[in-house]
Amino acid sequence: MSLLRIAFSVVVPCVLASALFAQSVPVGSCEPGRASATLETNSVEVGLWNTGQLFYGTTGYGLYLVPKSSGTYPAENGNLWISGVVEDSLRTTIKDSVFGDYWPGPLADADAPPVDCEAHDRMWTVSRDDVLHYYATGEASPDLAEWPAHLGAPVLDGDGIVGNYDLAAGDQPDLVGDAAVWWVMNDAGNEHGYAYRPGTAPLGLEIRVHAFAFEGSPFLTVPSTPLQEATFYRYRFVNRRDVPLDSVYVSLYAFGRTGAAGNDFLGTDSLRHVAYIYNAYPGAIDRYGDRPASWGMQVLRGPVGLGNDRDDDYDGDTDESGERLRLSSSPPAFFLDSLGEYPRSPREWVNVQRGLFPNGDQIYGYGHGVHCFQGCQYCLPGCEIGKPTVFAFPADPSAGEFWSEMNSTGQGHRNGPYYREVVVSTGPFRIEPGESAEILYAMPFARTNHHLESVTALRTIAGGLLAAFGDGVPSRRVEGPPAPPLPTSRSLAPVRPNPGAGGQVALLALPEAAYVDAVVIDALGRRVAVVASGTLAAGERALAIPDGLPPGAYVLRVAVERGQPVSLPFTVVGR
Repeated sequence: MSLLRIAFSVVVPCVLASALFAQSVPVGSCEPGRASATLETNSVEVGLWNTGQLFYGTTGYGLYLVPKSSGTYPAENGNLWISGVVEDSLRTTIKDSVFGDYWPGPLADADAPPVDCEAHDRMWTVSRDDVLHYYATGEASPDLAEWPAHLGAPVLDGDGIVGNYDLAAGDQPDLVGDAAVWWVMNDAGNEHGYAYRPGTAPLGLEIRVHAFAFEGSPFLTVPSTPLQEATFYRYRFVNRRDVPLDSVYVSLYAFGRTGAAGNDFLGTDSLRHVAYIYNAYPGAIDRYGDRPASWGMQVLRGPVGLGNDRDDDYDGDTDESGERLRLSSSPPAFFLDSLGEYPRSPREWVNVQRGLFPNGDQIYGYGHGVHCFQGCQYCLPGCEIGKPTVFAFPADPSAGEFWSEMNSTGQGHRNGPYYREVVVSTGPFRIEPGESAEILYAMPFARTNHHLESVTALRTIAGGLLAAFGDGVPSRRVEGPPAPPLPTSRSLAPVRPNPGAGGQVALLALPEAAYVDAVVIDALGRRVAVVASGTLAAGERALAIPDGLPPGAYVLRVAVERGQPVSLPFTVVGR
């Protein structure tokens, strides 16, 4: 059973659960999100939800199909865990197999959380093909037309006006890849926890999520497995409190499924910042048949961290100014199942995020006290023979090194396989009031003719992804038809037709974006209509006279920034 499923079997006394569940700050009364979306290319199909959960389909089964044509998934039940300190108060925001602490939509103020989140219960899905179709036909899919730039969705500017989204003027979603899903959620929409998992007050976070994938390999050529069999997730955490969030840890969790009937092993490559699962045997009984697979979760880029006496970026310096975090820990979560030491309290969840056992004990290369992990046939009392580590099985299993599941004791003994869980954590870091922190994840995939060759291929791919995207993922504009040349100077053509009974337009040429104020004035000098009031993009812009004006003589007065107003007379006649 998974860590999160087994946690449901804990019976917490009602009084204790109620006391720990109590919220010390206001929370909203939102219903859980119901929106779902599919990140899909020719190679992958991934089910996503706006509840903090990943890799589920609409019917609840695992949905991380790669290769998509195989109909097989290497992982399911991905979840997001966050913890931090607000004014000396430990807070957690957890999504597990069933319940969660996330609600749809943005969070304007953590002290005034939303009462109803239903209006934001939505996810936006756009592909390069959608943009190309729009350029070819003028027809935009609803998600392309309504891309939520106002909520923080990334936009590539095409009209020279920063901060807006005008598809017709050349703006487009910043997809990064060839397909993207974007959504926003918050952790203050309702109370945290439930009867068997005591919660805390909210952290006060708005979480913006940008999932994307590639059809081809525009940045990177990787041996064995192409880039299009990886997926990417960019999380932005916005602090909506007026006090800092301190000692923040963020973790992604997933339940591994590469092996048939619990035939998985777990490993970590801390230098490439990836934790991965792989088939315990060469193949045959593997879910992927005689070509076994390896799949991982990788932290490509994290925020600047707090001092922790570690060289997080492996550059030879410890806690230097501006040092960015990546993978901080990857605890062997399946230990917790076998030892019955699953987290029962917020502090115990944080201990797991830090790469410890829930009670705060360190994890050793061989076991924990008189216990040993599930499947080890050679454990003896007091089996802490390795060094303390925050990474699960960090040695290369292909080389038979200790500590790996292929050499679990340092004497060449291997573990017994079972279901494996992956946890990748990043922290600690700090988010100032109104500021944000971002973490970029990749989920690489490899498949070869031997289970250990798949591990080698995955580690190679992870190294390539880190080299290509470790400093961030560059944007890629979808190129449409060539834009007409911009005017070389400002000009304003007369109103046409004149006189007219409707549909009258004056053409304004702008060599660059400018603020335009255009109003209609009647014969008595009264302002009767506003035609434009704001910044217009460069190019030829139509100033359309509103229909419905009574017959008579009028003036269109146009003022462009840094220029003198120009008056254009025109006449409206009856139909």
